[in-house]
Amino acid sequence: MAVSVAHGGGPLVCRHCNQPCPGYDKRVRRWCHLDTCPLKTVLVADVPRVQCPAHGVVTIRVPWAEPGSGFTALFEALVINWLKAASISAVADRLRLSWNAVDGLLQRAVKRGLSRRAALAPRKLSVDETAYRKGHDYITVATDQGQGVVLHVAENRDALADADHRIAFDRFHVAQYLGKAVDQVRRQEHRRWLGQGDERLKGSKYQWLRNRSTMDWHPQRGFTALRKSSLKTARA
Repeated sequence: MAVSVAHGGGPLVCRHCNQPCPGYDKRVRRWCHLDTCPLKTVLVADVPRVQCPAHGVVTIRVPWAEPGSGFTALFEALVINWLKAASISAVADRLRLSWNAVDGLLQRAVKRGLSRRAALAPRKLSVDETAYRKGHDYITVATDQGQGVVLHVAENRDALADADHRIAFDRFHVAQYLGKAVDQVRRQEHRRWLGQGDERLKGSKYQWLRNRSTMDWHPQRGFTALRKSSLKTARA
């Protein structure tokens, strides 16, 4: 169903500088609107263009849609609301749109949100990477720790310049690196002792890596002698 909209008169202004300008011509434009009952609804209007001294020939702004968009603001709001609960593909299928059309609406919404966001000066910055698809497709996310706000999302996980002087590693990864180092020492020492027929380190892998406070009394008692020994693993 097509709904025709006409300009109601009044001065024409440039959409960039809001200065009154003389009319240049008109162009027929169409916007996808919310369905009316079961009928697909489209707004149709002869939109004036003006001759702006500063910006040249430009189309005036209409109150129901953003410049360059083929959808009304109400339709875009519906799509963004659905995207909070479903994927781009699912929303595109339900609304009979292409994947690129829905993604374009999403990108414009993100751009609007970023333009409204106040300038931030974070004192504590978190940088992390995460996989967003199967395989090895990663994104890098920069976050303001103080306010819990995502500042930037970039594709890939490229190295940062001078990262070793700028990054404070979280406790989980520090513990992970230390655990791997201890286990590497244990494996090397275990092979050497096995060559001499000594199995004192056999089956002790996870004892070295576990938190002592979470160990039961019996295994902790048996492990104490190893931990206090002169083994390289104990020193590690």
